[in-house]
Amino acid sequence: MEVETIPEPPLGIACWHLREGDPYGVERWWDGHQWTTQISGGEKVRWLEHLTALPAEQRTYYTADQIELLTAEVERIAWAIDPLGPPSTRKRSRMARLLGRA
Repeated sequence: MEVETIPEPPLGIACWHLREGDPYGVERWWDGHQWTTQISGGEKVRWLEHLTALPAEQRTYYTADQIELLTAEVERIAWAIDPLGPPSTRKRSRMARLLGRA
């Protein structure tokens, strides 16, 4: 089965761009040389932005809990930058890399 890959943006051009391995609809900031932890878009990011923008009188008992859970999930997505690059560029299995095998 062939996996469609997303090409990396060109060097020297900073922009929001889709990154392979990120959730659907999430764009990540490419600073012109490398990926950063800044993300935008995606269902969880939009829902978190909506909840945090609610006026105090429209918040419920559960709003703070929802914000806390969504913040943790969005941070997990933001920090999910693999130093080995996107999945399609990896030629060896994780176990093989750990054991130092080709």
